[in-house]
Amino acid sequence: MSYELGIIGAGQMAEAIVRGLLRAGLYRPDQMIAADVMPARRALFADQLGIKAVESNAQVAGNSRALLLSVKPYQMKEV
Repeated sequence: MSYELGIIGAGQMAEAIVRGLLRAGLYRPDQMIAADVMPARRALFADQLGIKAVESNAQVAGNSRALLLSVKPYQMKEV
């Protein structure tokens, strides 16, 4: 499946951005996918926001038209 927006790093900043995108009607939850290493963050995105959440950055990057990289600056190179 292809998604309009992939989010790599589903932390608090990504959550705030996504909530704003949803509130503005720019994306629907089914148009987004998120990746995070923390199960609790994936659960929040799935349960509260209705966004598919996975552990694999590669899965998100390979299935998204656009990417939002929402990781700490020191993690950017690795991501």
